[in-house]
Amino acid sequence: MSVLDNIVFLDQYNQWRRGADIPQPAPAAVGAAIDSVCEAAARYEELRKMNPRQFAELYERNLHGENFDVMVDELVKARAES
Repeated sequence: MSVLDNIVFLDQYNQWRRGADIPQPAPAAVGAAIDSVCEAAARYEELRKMNPRQFAELYERNLHGENFDVMVDELVKARAES
C-alpha cells in the first residue's frame, strides 16, 4: 500500500478504536501501516531540514540515475546512527 493508503487505513483503524461500527483491522496490518507512515515521516523530516544546496545535490544525483528514495533512506539511517 502507498503511504496515503496507509494513512487512510490508520484513520479507519482510529475510527474503529473510538467505537465506529466497522470490522476490527488485523493487528499485523495496523503495525505495517504504522511502520510505513513512520518511515515516510522520517523521510519528510530529513528533506525538510535540507538547505537548497543539499536538495539540489540530491536532485542532480537523481537525474544521473540514483534512486531518490534510496538516497533519502540512507540519509535517515545515517542520522539515526549518529
